[in-house]
Amino acid sequence: MSRSRGARGFSLLEVMIAMTILASALTWIVVGMARNISAENHAKLITTATFLARYKMNDLEDELYDKGFGEFEKELTGTFEDKGFQRFAWRVVVDKVELPSTDQVQSILGKAGDAKAAVTGQDPPKPDATASNPLTSSVGAMSSQFGLIKDVLEGGIRRLTVQVLWNEGRKTHDVSVVAFYTDPRRVDQAVAVSAAAPATGAAPATGAGTATGTGTATGTGK
Repeated sequence: MSRSRGARGFSLLEVMIAMTILASALTWIVVGMARNISAENHAKLITTATFLARYKMNDLEDELYDKGFGEFEKELTGTFEDKGFQRFAWRVVVDKVELPSTDQVQSILGKAGDAKAAVTGQDPPKPDATASNPLTSSVGAMSSQFGLIKDVLEGGIRRLTVQVLWNEGRKTHDVSVVAFYTDPRRVDQAVAVSAAAPATGAAPATGAGTATGTGTATGTGK
């Protein structure tokens, strides 16, 4: 008694094709799940690194408040093992903020004046017209005092960069927090010294003071 055509089983070729399709689908599912797990883990590590960077920033802010800027013009490194985060390390750089020179400021102002003249269709101001132009006179007066302002700002402002690093597989990732802190006492000292220097020849003074600042956070992988 022969079997009907609709009741026949699968051939070996059909079974192999079905197994291949199933294996491919399972492979892509596993790969997708692994990528999702990796992305979720990376996001958690970035969150932790950002938290640690801001924690370190606050810690250094307290030290700046107690000791002033004099002892922090350098680079520091360390780990968070004492906090239970053995995977993370930190790097801190405290440096001065370098402002443009007087010549650079005058050059920028000159280019701004030329651009304004080009937009308005007016001739650029001539050198002998400085006295008759209030704006140009104000710019010249500001330029003459910029050296003093530059010294005061550079003496009282520091850029604090906190970088937290960790490894994921063969790659090193990092999150950086940058803040600018001011020391009002250093500013007052710089103003006093700058005012007294032409008459007495006094040298810049140093000392501790209060520190305030604001900053931003960024993250990269390399």
